[in-house]
Amino acid sequence: MSLNSLLTDFLSNKVEPDIERDRIKDAHIEIRAMVEELLEDVYEASFVMGSYKRHTLTRRLTEDEKYDVDVMFVLNEDEDLSGLLDTMEIIAQSIVDQVDEIESYRRQKVSIGLRYKDNFSIDMVPSQLNDDGTYNIYDDREQKEVKTNPLKHIETISALNAKRNNLLVPLIKLAKRWKQENAPKMMKSFHLEMLAVQIFDESEIPNLRDGLKLFFSEAKRLTENKEKIIDPVGGHDISAYLDSEDNLQRDNAVDALGIAADAMSDAIEQEDGNETLMLRAVGRIYSDFKNDTDAAKSQSISSSLGESNAPRPWSL
Repeated sequence: MSLNSLLTDFLSNKVEPDIERDRIKDAHIEIRAMVEELLEDVYEASFVMGSYKRHTLTRRLTEDEKYDVDVMFVLNEDEDLSGLLDTMEIIAQSIVDQVDEIESYRRQKVSIGLRYKDNFSIDMVPSQLNDDGTYNIYDDREQKEVKTNPLKHIETISALNAKRNNLLVPLIKLAKRWKQENAPKMMKSFHLEMLAVQIFDESEIPNLRDGLKLFFSEAKRLTENKEKIIDPVGGHDISAYLDSEDNLQRDNAVDALGIAADAMSDAIEQEDGNETLMLRAVGRIYSDFKNDTDAAKSQSISSSLGESNAPRPWSL
């Protein structure tokens, strides 16, 4: 099997999220209606955003990890955004009391998370609309307001995905799966998404194999050279956190991306030669392929035993 076919199957069987979209849709429609009713005087609008809406959500590695569905609530109250987060927490308390399927809530960086009893949570993000079409949200950890426009992020990825034969989103999912396994606390998922946007804004994606090879090599180069990864909203550098004095991660990110880039190059080099070595190379990126390597080895050993006159282990 070709490397591109292997990656395509891996994407379908291991990376695509195992969620019930109808179930989640019903849940977020219910929550949005409840918030609108409870905040009738200040409620303006709400919409789903984040990786769920950008279709870049990936399967969770463990059963206890939940899928986060982000919903932005646009409120017209004049109080500080920090106060709106307090208000949303009070709303969450009321919702938990009314909806049996929700087990708890928690205050997070920019949202209040409603944790359902099954495999997902809804993160409620209060915001205020600016005259320029952007939104202000409140970062509770940094104690400051942040300007954003999640609708612009959705539009950016959707447009470029269509331009790249619908291969950008699958490639982003493969990159995020790599992060889950190799750089979970080192690099941010949205950073990887915008890396992919910057890389493939000018570069074609012929297939997943070549696209993934280019992504890792270019991501390493951009990260190593400290080139800015521009947010389509506001134009700030999304990768700046890698140089945070409290948690320097740039060198670690460069090393991790370099290992992945070398692994893809090795896998392509072995594609028409040794399948076991090809799988072993991809196994340096995705652990599932390590099992495939072991299976290939076992098959090879069994085949060799079948062709030789060596005594069978079970006959000794």
